[in-house]
Amino acid sequence: MLSESFTIISPLSTEDATKVLTNEIEVNYTFKNQFRKNEKIYRGNIENNLFKIRRIINYTVDHSLPLIIGKIYTSNDKTVIDIKLKYDTGTLVFFVFWFGLILYMANGTSYDSLFELLWGNFIHFILLLIGIIMPIISIVLFKIRCKKDKEILNKIFDATGS
Repeated sequence: MLSESFTIISPLSTEDATKVLTNEIEVNYTFKNQFRKNEKIYRGNIENNLFKIRRIINYTVDHSLPLIIGKIYTSNDKTVIDIKLKYDTGTLVFFVFWFGLILYMANGTSYDSLFELLWGNFIHFILLLIGIIMPIISIVLFKIRCKKDKEILNKIFDATGS
């Protein structure tokens, strides 16, 4: 659910596929680069036909962008690119922590008055609702962005994915 895998068979040679992908990767991407227009599509690195990249977005940090991990190799005289798109682990840990904290707060609270009971439950309800909605939105965005990255990578390698 929080990762997707696919394979691309490319008409390019392994060296050409690596070169084409290298041309689309910003290697020395830093925080200050985030707000300038970038010619590259991805940031990350490629080494020994293995790559770990993320799409560059120019407006903010987006934790629903997939981490793309891949390997380029030759099999039966064809260039094969195995790709795995993974959900951000830090974001997942944050959501689990947030949800656990809200449940702990709601469970361990005692109320001394009717106002405190109603107001306390309302706040816990809102926080719980946010704790449920945020991960759902993030996962939906992750799936949408995975689809977009599949299209971009297929275009880069001039192939169809399976």
